[in-house]
Amino acid sequence: MIRLSRRAVLAAALTGFAATAASAQQGAASPMDAVKAFYNSKIPDEARPYSQRLIRLRLAATRRSQQINEPVSGLDFDPTIDGQDADMAVLLRSLQYFDTTTDPIKPTIQVTFTQSRGAPPVTLTYTTINEGGWKVDDIAKLRQRSNWRWSTLLARGAKGQ
Repeated sequence: MIRLSRRAVLAAALTGFAATAASAQQGAASPMDAVKAFYNSKIPDEARPYSQRLIRLRLAATRRSQQINEPVSGLDFDPTIDGQDADMAVLLRSLQYFDTTTDPIKPTIQVTFTQSRGAPPVTLTYTTINEGGWKVDDIAKLRQRSNWRWSTLLARGAKGQ
């Protein structure tokens, strides 16, 4: 069994996030395609269409986490599943996408799914932006018991919170 220190894991993550900027430059053909890329298991995280703003926030939070050698806000869960784990077979079977755009500059796509059999549905809102192709600029869980906006969590994480 190989054991890695927390610092080694964080360094690897930082390297992966930096690669995101280079590999995801082109973006997707539509806001819907950008969001669907986040649920396509054939597309690795570093190739997902993140906006430049989200890339910067993730890098800042990861650097801070590495400096203090502790997990920080925004990096302690997977925002695409609203948790740390899910039954992916159930999630993917229940996955639904809805175009909820009210602002053509930053179209929104709502995603609804169930994390596991018998669990209540989760609804996430993806905000997209066109940066030479459509990219995800934020992910949020709104109007539910546990509200959050990923960009806000990452900004807190960058401050070591």
